[in-house]
Amino acid sequence: MTQEIEDISTDNTAVNLTTTFPHLTPQQLFDQFTQPEQLITWWPQEAVTHVVAGGQYELKWPAMNWTLRGQYTAVSPPNGLSFTWQWDHQPELPTRTVHLTINADGNGSRLEIEHGRYDQTEVDQADRQSHIDGWDHFLAVLHHVSALTFYKAQIERSQTAFLNFLNDTDQDILYQKKDAEGWTPATILAHISDGRTFYASEVARLANEQGGAFGRPLTDHHRLETIEQGNNRAVAELESSIQSSYTQITSALGNVQPAHLAFECEHPAYGRYTLGQIIGRFLVGHDKTHVNQIQDILNG
Repeated sequence: MTQEIEDISTDNTAVNLTTTFPHLTPQQLFDQFTQPEQLITWWPQEAVTHVVAGGQYELKWPAMNWTLRGQYTAVSPPNGLSFTWQWDHQPELPTRTVHLTINADGNGSRLEIEHGRYDQTEVDQADRQSHIDGWDHFLAVLHHVSALTFYKAQIERSQTAFLNFLNDTDQDILYQKKDAEGWTPATILAHISDGRTFYASEVARLANEQGGAFGRPLTDHHRLETIEQGNNRAVAELESSIQSSYTQITSALGNVQPAHLAFECEHPAYGRYTLGQIIGRFLVGHDKTHVNQIQDILNG
């Protein structure tokens, strides 16, 4: 799930990294580096920023007694940010500079980081490697944070769509097939509730167990029974099950930490997935597929 973080350095006098954030617009990504309430979700434990040219910032890790501080030298939202870099616990090292370049990439953003400069001494090169390792780690955390936020927003969006289908559609249409072989909206909604309930439980379990085997066969008895009986369920029952399954998903995702998304899991038919990929395919993607399916039926 995590996007690749690519080292594009041309020599060892600077760190040059690039990566894409498919779930963040340029402004959202800029805010992740400048707004304290955003910063503390993926980088420092505490943050104070004054994001204007000449303004100061202070990032703290109290548990380790570390403080990173500096000055913004260029502020051009949402595409550019430059700042100086100095650790309080490493006063012997020179102040370095970080340049961030942010550009739109499809619906997301592409980030380029330049951090330097470094001379050829052993001390400077060791510092350069520590910065590569640090950026690799924290950018991966930011990928997970942004993905988890995106998943939660998408589930909320599909939940609204399902409830609108139930409340705004003529009841007879909910039980009509588009063709002889198709499912009715009622059958789809029953199936969604069952799938959500199952995978919300799987996500919660996999997060707790730090990965492992997951899934069920398409021939699962309870899954097939839900599909077969879906058209016999009243609107009120369908709405109650959609609401209940949404509550289960939000509870499961609420207990998932960004780092959990990297847990390795295994499906007997589909192979290896990270927990983030499971959420993306079997909850978010599954919801979206059936939102579109119901919309197609209602549009005739």
